[in-house]
Parts: sequence; structure tokens; C-alpha cells
Amino acid sequence: MASFISTYLIGPALPLFLIAAGLYLNIKLGFLPFTQGKAIFQTLIEKAKPGGVSPRKALCLALAGTLGVGNIVGVATAIRAGGAGAIFWMWVSAIFAMTIKYAETVLALRHRKVVSPRYVRDFQGKDDILSADEELSGGAMYFIKNNKIACLFAVICLLSSFTVGNLIQINAVSSSFAEVFGMPHLVTGILLAILTFFIITKGAVFVSSFCAWVIPLISLLYILMSSWIMVKNASALPGVFSRIFREAFAWKAAAGGIGASLFLRSLRVGFSRGLITNEAGCGTAPIAHAAARTNDPVRQGFLGIIEVFFDTVILCSLTAFVVLLVMDRYPDLDGMALVHAAFRETFGQAAGYLLAVSIFLFVIATLIGWSFYGKAALRFLTSRRYAPILYCFLFSLTSLIGALGAPALFWTLSDITCAIMTFINTSKVIASADEIKEETQKHLAAARTPRKKGLSQRQRPSDTP
Repeated sequence: MASFISTYLIGPALPLFLIAAGLYLNIKLGFLPFTQGKAIFQTLIEKAKPGGVSPRKALCLALAGTLGVGNIVGVATAIRAGGAGAIFWMWVSAIFAMTIKYAETVLALRHRKVVSPRYVRDFQGKDDILSADEELSGGAMYFIKNNKIACLFAVICLLSSFTVGNLIQINAVSSSFAEVFGMPHLVTGILLAILTFFIITKGAVFVSSFCAWVIPLISLLYILMSSWIMVKNASALPGVFSRIFREAFAWKAAAGGIGASLFLRSLRVGFSRGLITNEAGCGTAPIAHAAARTNDPVRQGFLGIIEVFFDTVILCSLTAFVVLLVMDRYPDLDGMALVHAAFRETFGQAAGYLLAVSIFLFVIATLIGWSFYGKAALRFLTSRRYAPILYCFLFSLTSLIGALGAPALFWTLSDITCAIMTFINTSKVIASADEIKEETQKHLAAARTPRKKGLSQRQRPSDTP
């Protein structure tokens, strides 16, 4: 039943919905990711103020939730299921996803709250000093005004933290460790459960700082390995690009329904896996961005655009190129086994160890990111003091199930829960487009004012005593 819903109901509807939402928001916001490229890059290199969760740490926390086995296993399975053309539709999904991620991040920061075990209050802005037990919290739960729908979103987000953010991740790393090190699945599950519990029981500042350290490390390692494979096979890369575009539009080259079927399958699989990897519209990453100690929602929204670009356009593409270089030589392999084979051709026996370490770090980061989302959702649903520690215990215990379970079922459940969250969250984002546009225009007008008057930021009349 779950497979039927995912394939025949959600599968065709979700890509069309995201295309429509992304196109509408791009028109509404003047194709912001393309017209504000310089400002977006400058946001990434700005020096952060000390204290709390910085904007870049919030970005790393969001990336921790999005980067994971979806960038590796998800891409490989997408190519097997939808052909090389699925990668093209991943890229297309990223174009729409950047603006959706920007819009939902801006909205999350505008409606965030200060939460503690005893109360929830409004955030007072830059002069608001948080106490030791207070944290900034935001996301769709807070900007959806209908309480029943907001609670539904929080419940599904909570459930998704156990599927997308745990079961799939643990299954991938346990399979990798079993193949490379001969480690039993259960042992891997136990070790990861202990490590996860130790990390996620810490506060937001510790968790974001940990992610700010591990995300650059893991990304650099994976980029270097994948790039070296591409350099070693540089002569075959033009053929890979040609295949991606040819299979993306297979309907043009085929007569009748077979070509159309291939085209639709590539589109559906590409968009679905793109959603799993960058989570645009899903409403989860804005929860991480909302924790940032910044008073400018637009600047944090710019970091959301960077998040999608790095996740889908860079990391997913690297995996796709590596897989497509060797896929035809291993027709019986899929998922992690196919990725292993691709790396083994270049790095030999060391490939298993290198990839296992990469997957382990990816998984740890994802577990941390999604546990943060799950705790935020739970905190919206209940203020009971024991709830967070109980959640951490259950989340860690789920690692044992993930280490032993069947990944196909987990992917299907993840597709369904992410799709439901996306329909709820993105519908509200679309309805709030005027609010997002107003905030964006206010920011851009303020950014242009010093240049128009020929004054520096420090010389502006409004800043003088």
C-alpha cells in the first residue's frame, strides 16, 4: 500500500507541485538566486558575531540534516530507477528548490520563538539576551496559524526524524561496515546508538559547533575522492554529460508510450530524490536556520540558497558522475554496492575504507541534524521536561532497528512522510509570498541605500548619534 501511494499518487503530484511553487516564488521574488548572486556569496564570508548559534553554524546544522546517504546511495538508486536523465531533473529541482528554501527560511526567522522547558515567548530581536535554558526555535509549526495543521506537521516531522533521519542513515552505514570491515550490523547499530545519544543530548550551541567542524571535513574528503576519480576518467566525462541530457528527454527520441514513460520516470525519480537530498519545501532545514543569532531573515535565507546549491548541484552531481562512469560495467549492482564498485576501480582496496569513513561521517551529521528537528517538533507539541531526554533515548534506540531492517521500505516511508510535510509547508509558504517579498524588498532597499548616497555603512545618518 505504501509503495502504491509513493509511486502512483505522491510520485507524479509532488514534482509538479514543487515546479509550480518554485516558478511562482521565483517570479514573485524576481528570480532572486540569479539576480543576487554576489550578495549571496558575501553572506557566506561575512564575519559572524560571537555568542549563541552563528548564521554559518546554523547553515552547517541545516547541511547536517540534508547531507547524508541521499547524496550517495540515493543518487545511485535514482540513476538505476530513472536512468541518467534523473540527474538532469535533480538539477532542475535545485533551481526551483533554491527559491523555495530561501522563502521558507525567511518565514521561519520572522515567526520564530524563544522556547524553554517552562514557557514559549516572542523573540525580542538583537537586544534579547537568552538565558541558559532558552533556545531560538522556528519552522512551519510556528508560522502555520491553524493549530491543528501545525500540530500535524510537527507530528509528521517527529516521525520523519526516525525514518529519513535515522533508519535510512543507519542502514547505509551498517551495510558499508559489514562489507568493508566485516562488522556485524547489530554491533554497528549499538555503537552508533551510544555515540548519537552522547551528542544529541547536548544543547544547540554544542550541536551546531560540532556540525561546523564535521561538515567541512566530510565534504572536503568526499569532494577530493570524487574529483580524483573524474580526473582519472576525464576522457569519458563528455559521454556522461551527453547521456544525462539524452536520457532526460528520452521521449523526443522514442516513438509511442515507451519514450514518454522513460521521460516521466526520470522526472519523477529525479525530483523525488532531489527532495530527499536538499529537503527544499519540506520545512525541516528552516528549523536549523531559525536557531541562528541574526536579526536579518533575508541574509539567513541567502544561506539557505547556498545550502541547496552545495547539496544538490555539487555533492549529488559528484556522486552521479562517479556512478555513471562505471554503471554499465556492473549491471547487477545498485545503491551502496554500485558506489563501492565505482570507488574501487580507482582506489583499489582502500576504496572501501575511504567510502566507509565518508558514509560514517555523513550519517553522524545527518543523525544530529534530524534529531534537532525532531526535538524541535516535540517541543512544539509538549512542554513536559522529560520529553526531550525520552526522545533522545528512543531516537538512539532506533539505530538498532535501522541496522537490521530492509532499506526499500524505509525509502518508501521517507518519500511519503517528506511529501506530506512538503505539501503542508510549501502551501503555507506560497500563501505567505507577499510577506516574504516585503521582507526581501526591505532588505535589498537598505542594502542599496549607502551606495546611492555615496556613504559607507558607518557614515549613514541613521547610525550617527
